Amino acid sequence: VSSLYTNEAVVSTQSTGSFSVETRRTISIMRMNNKIVLCVVVLSLLGAVVSLDNGLARVPQMGWNSWNHFGCRISEQLIQATAKTLVSSGLAKVGYEYVNIDDCWASYRNATGFIQPENSTFPSGMLALANQVHSLGLKFGLYSDAGNHTCAGRPGSLGYETKDAQQYAAWNVDYLKYDNCYNENIPPEERYPIMRDALNKTGRPIFFSMCEWGQDDPATWAPEVGNSWRTTTDINDSWDSVLNNLDINAALYPYAGPGGWNDPDMLEVGNGGMTTTEYISHFSLWAISKAPLLIGCDITNMTKDTFTILTNTEVIAINQDPLGVQGKVVSNTLPENLQEVKRKLAKKGIAPSGVGMVLALPCVNAPSQQWTINANGQIASQYDGRCLDVLNCDEDNGAPVGVYPCHGTDSECDDS
Repeated sequence: VSSLYTNEAVVSTQSTGSFSVETRRTISIMRMNNKIVLCVVVLSLLGAVVSLDNGLARVPQMGWNSWNHFGCRISEQLIQATAKTLVSSGLAKVGYEYVNIDDCWASYRNATGFIQPENSTFPSGMLALANQVHSLGLKFGLYSDAGNHTCAGRPGSLGYETKDAQQYAAWNVDYLKYDNCYNENIPPEERYPIMRDALNKTGRPIFFSMCEWGQDDPATWAPEVGNSWRTTTDINDSWDSVLNNLDINAALYPYAGPGGWNDPDMLEVGNGGMTTTEYISHFSLWAISKAPLLIGCDITNMTKDTFTILTNTEVIAINQDPLGVQGKVVSNTLPENLQEVKRKLAKKGIAPSGVGMVLALPCVNAPSQQWTINANGQIASQYDGRCLDVLNCDEDNGAPVGVYPCHGTDSECDDS
């Protein structure tokens, strides 16, 4: 997955490992305004995964969340504008349906213990706001915490699970992100099922997104509790953070499937801390990983590149494939014919340590989509036997590649 190159196929030299296939290889071409970005879809057919069966999350959730960009700077005006932009921009049309308010919306509990919103920022109330979101054909989400307080110090749901679930249902909430702060050191295996049961008892289908941070290996027990479960610490707007969360999440591929998904945290695409190349890679890697695609930027003020990345329908189709198999890393080693690129980058002072790749190739028809690693360690087409090679040892984040007759382990790179 890699940077934008006009009319060229490109392969990233920044990701951590090669994604391949045990039982099936499918290569997908991603076109962005006459530009091509490629990634390998990894399908490793697994046994059935036991999941919470509330009829939701048959594919990973898509939508928008307020936290990554806005933090506590939220209001009903922001949510209204965001919901309208999801529709008017075309983001909703390609699958982004949830409008999720993160922390800082809640203010206090009333005399009967029911949670109330911050009046200064949400004066119309949550039911009115939810109805506005629904009128646009979208779904409405809120945030709480399986502790005494939320991470920002607002009232938490510990001990109030039934009342909070009833309130969310009364407000026509469709999604709950449930955090893990101020938890009294009570094991999450005890706290999270209580909210699951409370939500189920309301009779309203509410997507249950567990944000346990991966501390107690939620992938091993959360499929029976939630529709998705955070497997990592919070993401930040940096490539190192993307790789860290990707590496942690990748090892948990056996636990994901329709009804319940590993969650390496929300998208940072468009927030400004990474290059376009890195944002493309971030988005595509999340798609391959069957991660939730929850936009975390200000979509009312996004760049053309951000919009193009987020609306790439072929990448989204990988993520939303109803088979629901998460990509599996099977190699962290560059194929032999690309090792020369790494060596030449090192000679030019470009740090090669940790360089890996997600392999990518253009496909025009079904036979040409099938690729393998041949005896010489090269990426070879099963359609015509030719090999992938890097041209001219490009030093940019994305290196142009081509398909040529295989030449042993020699690279097509010149000596320039």
